[in-house]
Amino acid sequence: WFTESPGGLVFSLAPEDTQAFAALVPEARPIGWVTEAASGLVLDGEGIALEALSMAYWDNESGAIQL
Repeated sequence: WFTESPGGLVFSLAPEDTQAFAALVPEARPIGWVTEAASGLVLDGEGIALEALSMAYWDNESGAIQL
C-alpha cells in the first residue's frame, strides 16, 4: 500500500510493481502490506481491519487511524 500524501490516495500494488510505482511517484511512501490474516492489513507494524481504513477515508478523518 502506498499513500501519495496524508489524507491522500491509497494504492494497492502487486509486490513486483512497487519499485516501478515508486519511480513514477517519488512522493508516495509505503504505509503497510495486505496480509492473509483476519486483520487484512499491516499498517506501520500494527494489524488493522480494512473496514477501519475505509471508514477513516470516507469520514475524511485526519491523523492516526484508531486500531
